[in-house]
Amino acid sequence: MSLEVARRKLEAFPSGVYFIPLASLQSDADLAPTIINVLGIHISDKGTPREELVSYLSQRQMLLVLDNFEQVLDGAELVSATLNAAPHVKIIVTSRETLNLQEEWVWDVKGLRYPDEYDLPVQNISIERYSALQLFADRAQRAQHDFALDRELPCIVRICQLVGGVPLALELAASWLKTLTCAEILSEIERSIDFLATNVRNIPERHRSIRTVFDHSWRMCNATEQAAFRRLCVFRGSFEREAAQQIAGSSLLTLSALVEKSMLAKLPTGRYKVHELLRQYAEEQLEASGETTAIHDAHMRYFAAYMHTLTLDIKGRRQLGGLNAIQGDFGNLRAAWLRAVDQADYDALDRMMEGMALYCDMRARYQVGEGLLQRALEALAPPADQDPYPVWNRLRARWIQVWILQERTPLPDSVRSHIEACHAFAEAHNDRDTLALCLWSTGELNRFERAHDNGLPAYRRALALYREVGDNYYVVRVLRGMVHGHFVAGGVDQWDELFALNQQHLDLARQIGDHTGMAHAIYYDGWIALFVTGSRLGGQPLRHTGADAALPALLPAVAAHDHRERYFREALAIWRQMGDRKSVGVALVGLGMLAWLKGDHADATTLLDEAIQISEAVNFMNTYGMAVSNQGFVALLEDDIDRGRTLCQHGIRLHNAPSTVFNMQLAQLGLAIAAIADGDLAAAREQVRTVLETAHLPLAQVLILPVAALMLAHG
Repeated sequence: MSLEVARRKLEAFPSGVYFIPLASLQSDADLAPTIINVLGIHISDKGTPREELVSYLSQRQMLLVLDNFEQVLDGAELVSATLNAAPHVKIIVTSRETLNLQEEWVWDVKGLRYPDEYDLPVQNISIERYSALQLFADRAQRAQHDFALDRELPCIVRICQLVGGVPLALELAASWLKTLTCAEILSEIERSIDFLATNVRNIPERHRSIRTVFDHSWRMCNATEQAAFRRLCVFRGSFEREAAQQIAGSSLLTLSALVEKSMLAKLPTGRYKVHELLRQYAEEQLEASGETTAIHDAHMRYFAAYMHTLTLDIKGRRQLGGLNAIQGDFGNLRAAWLRAVDQADYDALDRMMEGMALYCDMRARYQVGEGLLQRALEALAPPADQDPYPVWNRLRARWIQVWILQERTPLPDSVRSHIEACHAFAEAHNDRDTLALCLWSTGELNRFERAHDNGLPAYRRALALYREVGDNYYVVRVLRGMVHGHFVAGGVDQWDELFALNQQHLDLARQIGDHTGMAHAIYYDGWIALFVTGSRLGGQPLRHTGADAALPALLPAVAAHDHRERYFREALAIWRQMGDRKSVGVALVGLGMLAWLKGDHADATTLLDEAIQISEAVNFMNTYGMAVSNQGFVALLEDDIDRGRTLCQHGIRLHNAPSTVFNMQLAQLGLAIAAIADGDLAAAREQVRTVLETAHLPLAQVLILPVAALMLAHG
């Protein structure tokens, strides 16, 4: 990079541009003579080499490139003296450590650009955007002439991530393609940094292996810096200064020194990060020091306490900050969790489990949360003839919570057995918090299975227990479930009760600062308003003579009032801010439905497309199915019968939760419209009959009317 900058500036320096390698120097006393030698200066005996050099440069307009200056850091004063005496001389210095001069402008050279985890899925990556991929491909083709990057892209992306885009590491990795596959290269890098080496003859010794580079940097650190660096390997991903001080005993001064020596990176967020390959090197040093157990235990204790604090935040007014903090440190929290499991540290797990479950729910990382909780359950499961520890039962309750909130139905018998056993154990040991959690989870399960009458008693008892223990966050969650349960149960005579219940939901969420809860209550207000309108339109006659016009004529009346859309958009904005992608997808489906009800098919398509993308990303297939069913209806309204039929059929196949029955009915009505268009009135009647059997929601009842009118018009 320094050479490229120098090349571009050739014409700006009449006295010349000079590259001066310093890697072979052993002392700063050799610095001035080396520069003099490269410049070809004839010096007299009147002064020292340093004085002669500064005098010579003072009359020149020149650019010097001093490479590998870390070899002669004590000679930095010569750079300062030169710049002060020679105003038309510029110096580019490459070094693994800053010179700490007043005249210094630091440019931190990062690795080449490579895809991060947010650029996935891999198949959508454009190679032209990433210089790391391009460098690897170039070097790979030198080693293997028929190498095709697209065939190996997932492995190559992971290699780039692992080496942080460092050009030397990429070149060393690609050189192994003569004998290994990309998958084997990746496996070797993950196993040891010693793999990144080469025997190519015309490469400088210091660039023949990554270990050589790291050994040199390690020797540049003093004892305090070495101790701090090796302990920092315990972190996964980035970390805060306070965590480094508490766990690794790293002062701010030491952290700054490690940054200056390129052993540690300081991110724009203010957090610190150890390069993955350097972390492997540091782990070796930590193991050799005998501190491994103590440092990993300190890391576990720190992050268990940290998660406990953040749990209180995400249940109240610091919800967004708490969620973002967990996300930023999730690698460390996960490592602390796994350490606690391995060490059977029940206290650490007890402090972490609630926050882990809530975070994975609020940020739609259910599979991650379920996996971590299940690992703890299995590792710490008591023998069959012994009762579990109370903490193990609380772990089981959290695992059940995460399982149920994914809305996967029907529930396996094994999970039902766990629910019953967890409930019984909590009741027997007077563990009111865990009992309330079991009851709430039971209410949620019955809601998702549309067994509202079975779920309501569980909700009511959970509500009473949470009020007793003073946990208003879960009071809000239980109220939310009860509101949604009323939707599932339906009934025009319940709307006033529903309004009142949702108002309690909203008021308490506002009181405790639960923004996610507020958004849910606002969103439900929109649906209540929409369904109430549907109930009022249900008895109105169709005023259009053309039966084919009945559906598009009636729909705008259902969505006529702007305040319903305002409710949905307000909820959507909060959920986007909170990073709740699962709920964002749900809100987009609601807005998409409102859009096609109003006749705005283009807006509906845009909203539903985004809902599908998000639901796929978070693996939430209920929302995906809801969006597909709505897309099918839009296609039918635009007279694209074949596409509408295909989408509605797909929506029905994706329908796996009784709580989304309205979207099932929507798809069935869509298939009825498609059947009418095909002249198959028997099939249309069968679809309408099926919907009538379950159409307790007013909006579904209203949508049946124009479909029935179409059937009559076609005989």
